[in-house]
Amino acid sequence: MTAEQLTELDITEEQWALMGPVEKLYLDVTQRLKDSLPELAWIELECGQLEIPEDTYPVQFPCALIDFPSIETQDETLGNQQAIIMLQLRIGIDLYEDLYIADGNRTVDTGKALQRLSLITAVHAALQLFETDYSTPLTRAGIQTERRDDGIKVFSLLYGCAAKDDTGAKRFDILEGLALKVNKA
Repeated sequence: MTAEQLTELDITEEQWALMGPVEKLYLDVTQRLKDSLPELAWIELECGQLEIPEDTYPVQFPCALIDFPSIETQDETLGNQQAIIMLQLRIGIDLYEDLYIADGNRTVDTGKALQRLSLITAVHAALQLFETDYSTPLTRAGIQTERRDDGIKVFSLLYGCAAKDDTGAKRFDILEGLALKVNKA
């Protein structure tokens, strides 16, 4: 995240430095998707938005909902931890907008199907091996689709990375002007 991007989000560099890898990864992935895929109308943290009744969806389509379904940690020294972070993207597409009618009859529109699939390919191209200074590159671990009865097609993409988490580490203040004198015998 650049200083300019942090300023746009009203986040100081000091606040950024105190964030854990999950918060940073959320912000970086959100920015990466915004920059790479302007066709995504809604990018947000997953909070069950697609499970709300269809007439009151709180999102616009296509959407990308970001979640962290699994974070495994291993202790290191002084409270530091190594984390394996799984990041899940639910890409939601409204199928009702895509009905193709010719001569008053519904017909199959192969072009719309390709557009949906190309969005998933574009998301993968944007995130596969996306690297930050606090984590290893993201790597896709899988992709699934969700069966739904509400006219929303959902592709669920799963990525993983490793990151150091020092948010719980012991902090040591450096005293300026203090010098150690070593006596040689």
